[in-house]
Amino acid sequence: MPVPNSYNASAEPAQDGYTPIPTAVYKSIINEAEIKDSKAGHQMVVLGYEIVSGKYAGTKSRYNYLSIGNPDNEKATKAMGRYNALFDAVKMERTGDTDHLLNKPFNCTWKGKMGEPNEAGDSYPEYMHFPTEKEVSPEAPAQQGVIANPAISEGDIPF
Repeated sequence: MPVPNSYNASAEPAQDGYTPIPTAVYKSIINEAEIKDSKAGHQMVVLGYEIVSGKYAGTKSRYNYLSIGNPDNEKATKAMGRYNALFDAVKMERTGDTDHLLNKPFNCTWKGKMGEPNEAGDSYPEYMHFPTEKEVSPEAPAQQGVIANPAISEGDIPF
């Protein structure tokens, strides 16, 4: 394929300036879900989340792992609890079938932080997610797509 006429080899690479979105409750879906084996051979659920409305619509978070087959029983129990909470959030029977979680809207708290730099020195936001029943509160700042902006403390996050 020919090089475009407007190609400039001396142009600096774009700086995307990745930053996490504000910690808040967003209308979200699970857009990817599969069960696979970890490198250690333990069964895990791999999930992708997406915000579906408002200012941050289209924001995605991929490769969220729930180690349901972890040999550490405490970690496996915690992961299974988080997995079951997702079925409850999308109002589906707890079947364990990842397909039942896909593309069903639910309220989800997103809590972001910048991840560790990769080999190229770039950092990207990492998110923790958990479903919630919290709704819009009158005190919540008006932000597009934010269902609620509760004062979320570490004690509110179940993992």
